Order: sequence, then C-alpha cells, then structure tokens
Amino acid sequence: MTTKATGVGMDQLEYPLHQMLDLPQSTALQVETVSSGTTALTLRVTALSDPSRRYFVKTLKAGGGTGPHLRLGLHEVRFYALIETLSPGAYPNIPKCTQRDISADEGNYYLVLEDLADSHQGYDSVDFSQLESWKIPLAALADFHKTYTNRLTAEHIQAHADAPGEVENYIHKLEAAFQKFKTDHHDLVAEPVLTLLARSIPFIRAFELEKAHRVHTNQLTTILHRDAHVKNFLYPRAADDHAVIVDWQFWGLGIGTFDLRHLLGSALKGGMRAHQEELVRYYYDHYRDGLDVDYAWSDCWLDYRKGIIDNLFMPVWQYTGFGWDINHWGKTLEAAVENYYALGCDQIVL
Repeated sequence: MTTKATGVGMDQLEYPLHQMLDLPQSTALQVETVSSGTTALTLRVTALSDPSRRYFVKTLKAGGGTGPHLRLGLHEVRFYALIETLSPGAYPNIPKCTQRDISADEGNYYLVLEDLADSHQGYDSVDFSQLESWKIPLAALADFHKTYTNRLTAEHIQAHADAPGEVENYIHKLEAAFQKFKTDHHDLVAEPVLTLLARSIPFIRAFELEKAHRVHTNQLTTILHRDAHVKNFLYPRAADDHAVIVDWQFWGLGIGTFDLRHLLGSALKGGMRAHQEELVRYYYDHYRDGLDVDYAWSDCWLDYRKGIIDNLFMPVWQYTGFGWDINHWGKTLEAAVENYYALGCDQIVL
C-alpha cells in the first residue's frame, strides 16, 4: 500500500517507487512532491512503518525527456558515480546516495538521497547579515575541495575536465551574448561599463585557458560545484555540525577557489563585501590545513579576483540566457562593477 500525501500520482513515474528505494512492495509510503516541472520531479518519501527511513528522490516523469532537465539530472547521477569510485561509502559534506540509475537509452534516471530535514535547514533560516554565517558554507566547500585535491587520476581529468577547445567555444558564446546585451541596452547601461565588459573578455579568455592548463596538469585539481550560492547548502541545526552541499547538476573539475565567485562575489551585499578578503582567507586556511600542496595565499587571492572579473558577465547571461530584465540584473551589474574596482581587479595584467 502506498499513501500519497501530495503531488504527482505514482502512475506518472517511469520507475516504480519501491524499486527506486529498494523496499518491499508491501511497504507503506508517504509521498510529498517537493518540485514538479514539465518533466523533472523531486519527491520526499517516508516509510510509514519507520519514520526514520526518509528519502529524497530525483527523477523524471514517465517517458523521460530531452533538454536541460534530462542533461542536468544525468550529470548529477554521474557526479555520485564518480564520488563512489573515489571514496566508497564516504560522502564528505554532501548528502548520502542510497540508490541511483540511468536507463539504458539515457532517457531517464533516478537518484535517491538521504533526507536531512531533521538535522539541517535551508538558507532562509540563517542570518547572513552576520559574518560568521558565511563561514559555515565556506568550511563545507573547503573540506570538500580538500578531500579530492590530489585524488583525481589522469583518466578522471581526461574524462571530465574542459578541453582548451571548449574554452574557445565558451568565449565565442560570451562574445555573442555580450554583443546582444550591448545592442539591446546601450541606452540603459553607461558607456564606461560597456567598455569595461568589452576589455575584460580577453582577460577571461586568458584566465580560462590558464585554468584548463592547471587542471590538465593536475595543479590543485579538485571537483567543483560550479553553482555554489547560499541556496545550494543545507545548514546545520546543531552548532557542532557542518553544512551539506546539494544540487550537483553543474559539477566539473577545477581549482577550488573559483567556486567562491558564486558564494561570495555574487552574493555579498553592501558593507559585507568589505569582508571578502577575510572570508577568502578563512576558506584558504581551512582548505590548506593538513593538505600538502604548493598554493600561496597570494595566489589564492589572485584566483578569487580573477573570478570577480568573470562575475561582470553574470547580468549578460541572466539577460541572454533567461530573459531577465533590468529590474533583475541591474543591481547585479552595479554590484559587480563596484566590487571589480574595490578589489583592484583593474590592476591585474595578462
């Protein structure tokens, strides 16, 4: 018997729910739909006979699909497949995966994760006007990055790292997106700002090629989240616990510091931006503790500032990729430009 509390019907699932959970068919379940897009589906499931057995299921509806929901879902399943080969049975600062599968035709998937609602909470329960609150996700990122630094083999890097050709494709897309942004908003964005963005593109190209070289030569190479904003962490309810990093659909290989451009560079508000160096230093000290790598603080701080240059283009992507208007990206651009000059990014030379 299955008890459905809210949301999608069980007949809309490609995989039987009990199969995904590896539970007997007779197990009574309470099912809550957390999110339900066109095809993507996230469920919270509890075994009624044992409420401590709680699961978080990600899958697609029956029939699978194409497009971003499928690609991102498959990518997250492959993230957990890689984690299991690198550290079997260990899940450093990420939810534990209990079951996963990709269909033979790669048209559907499922991922079953532990439900951490009892021990952790969302970002909206945390006071990010306090400096100490930012150190919680920073410590989780540092621990995760440290776990996989020097753990990836040449085969892992060959399979998962961006090649130089992919960097060039990215720059071509960036140039095209900027031209559209500039054409459509030349009367809304000050000319000096547009000039700053234009002259930053060669820097971003050089930084991306440098990163690709460092990754392929295994210099500090680790696993990146690539979308590490505050909403993608679960925050501990207990003071002595640690944060957990969720939603790994955009993961890739790289240098850990570049994950901070999302967490800090894009999110710190007003006066909090004055604490960036202190917060990046906190990450650096936590990352370096017990790790035998050649990575000076000055290099870490430079890497972070390179990411701040890249952040100038977040409003461009918000407009060209998601159709956001100036009411959504205007403040982001203003803050990105202000941060660029506050951190002396104009003094970085090729």
